[in-house]
Amino acid sequence: MPRILVTTTFPGCLLARQTPNSSGMWGEFEFIFSPTHEAVDGWVVIDDLPHEIKQVCPRENTLLISGEPQSVRMYRPRFTSQFSRVWTSHASIKHPRLIRRNEGQHWHYAMRAGAIHGKPLAYDELASLARPDKPKLLSVICSNKSVTPDHRQRLEFANRLKAWFGDDIDVFGRGIRTMDDKSEAIWPYKYHIVLENDHSDFFMTEKISDAYLGWSYPIYFGGREAYHRFPEGSFTAIDIYQPEQSISIIQSVLDANTYESSIENIRTARERVLNENNLLAMLAEYFRVEGVQGNPARVSLLPRRKRTRLVLQRVYRAISVPFSRKVA
Repeated sequence: MPRILVTTTFPGCLLARQTPNSSGMWGEFEFIFSPTHEAVDGWVVIDDLPHEIKQVCPRENTLLISGEPQSVRMYRPRFTSQFSRVWTSHASIKHPRLIRRNEGQHWHYAMRAGAIHGKPLAYDELASLARPDKPKLLSVICSNKSVTPDHRQRLEFANRLKAWFGDDIDVFGRGIRTMDDKSEAIWPYKYHIVLENDHSDFFMTEKISDAYLGWSYPIYFGGREAYHRFPEGSFTAIDIYQPEQSISIIQSVLDANTYESSIENIRTARERVLNENNLLAMLAEYFRVEGVQGNPARVSLLPRRKRTRLVLQRVYRAISVPFSRKVA
């Protein structure tokens, strides 16, 4: 069975919980989250490494998946050139073997113990969650961050929403109304307004997936990627840069009882979250198609902050590869 090492800057158990029995297994692949003395068949780095890591792995099977959107983080060639391939939504990244798609960010729904479910939930428990009665109408999560234009616009939009919908909407978020777990802002509500912090074409976070996991109907501001990942009729798009029009759209969605008429679409979208738009399912499909053949070698990968060593390493690779070809 092929083994794939996944290196993250967050606990690997948050990805393992997205597999049956939290086993780290998906289809024919086993995903592990700590380096091993044994060779692995592929190595995936999500966003960055916590420190330098060495692992025996075919270099051609190394893959970087970007994390933050391009409005927040830059991935420079000195870092990305360590990897055989780069999987990203960023238009600015240059790499000879680029995969342009959403990064499959891990779910936050029921990630912690909270008032709704009482404990973190993993794949099997999430898959078996029956649709609940929903006593509340409308919610939105919006932190008080103001780093990017989208951050600032979504905060202004959240204030407009509260002014228009009043007690019919609950606004959650850091610095506004805290929660122990994201499920508290989704599970009781028929509709959940999803505001991405970037609306680039291929960028899509866990925010819309979390809404489906909690059986809510998403009203969505983000890029076009959601249209390719979820069925028609499973969400309604808005543009927070046109706030009056967006509020009118939301009001129409509520007036039409869209939640009640969209249950089957939500169910289908939810199944896609669990089994298709699930990062480990996406990675299993990637390695199934690309294959895991290759000659194992001792590979050393450096974190982004090691700027000087990354530059020297890149120069060394540029010199040594042509030289090795001549020798061969």
